[in-house]
Amino acid sequence: MQVTFVGGGVLTRHTARLLAPRGDVVRVVSPNPCDVPGLWTLGDAITGRGVRRAVRGSEVVVWTASTQEDIEELYGLGARNMVQAARQEGARIVLCGPRGSHQGSRSRSLRAWAAASEDCHDLEPELHELRLPAMFARDGHLAGPWLGSEVIRVPESEARLAPLWVGDAARALVRAIDDALDVGIYSLRGPEEVFMGQIAEQIAARTGARIGVIPPLRRRTEDLGRLPDQLAEHDDWAALGCGDRKTLSQWLEDVLGPPPPN
Repeated sequence: MQVTFVGGGVLTRHTARLLAPRGDVVRVVSPNPCDVPGLWTLGDAITGRGVRRAVRGSEVVVWTASTQEDIEELYGLGARNMVQAARQEGARIVLCGPRGSHQGSRSRSLRAWAAASEDCHDLEPELHELRLPAMFARDGHLAGPWLGSEVIRVPESEARLAPLWVGDAARALVRAIDDALDVGIYSLRGPEEVFMGQIAEQIAARTGARIGVIPPLRRRTEDLGRLPDQLAEHDDWAALGCGDRKTLSQWLEDVLGPPPPN
């Protein structure tokens, strides 16, 4: 099966590592080269440049793209360009977007994805969509950068989050790619709720790092602002048939070992 991803981030990497050993042909469309076991194709989802050519011959086309900039253009134009190209090719479509998306959200990215998702479902009702929370991984934005830090700088926030291990998100995505789920939207979350400070404490207990609380970084304020909407949305994990999810503590024990005894 040929599977084409539009977006070359952490979720694409982990999902491609599950697909490649099965013999699936993986192609990734991205403006920049990416470390994925598959064929990289230069393309720009917003303009549509290279997307139609990249999806040629694909049986499944998957949207995993995200950005900190130009979010309305990427979601509004890019996802639509991908869906149109996939439909012309007769490929099945899977979308991955942020959990908690709705038009009334105070989060710009959640509003943008809600509008893009509605547009894509209007274009192609027979598609799968996974809505995902913040995800942790060694090569991800959450927790990963702190693993080797002497000082863990934690953005000040009262918000809780329910992070999902990216390996579990990849397993869920493979289910959608294999057409093993009913058509529709699946909103997913991790198995536990934590504060950012608690994540830092669990890492520091294993690495000996110091923790410093800092004001939210300007470029991350949007991420922190969308956490309440993401936490409030229902959880469809049980409907996927993917078994148990890995907790943050279990993942940290796999990566760093158990915390030292007190």
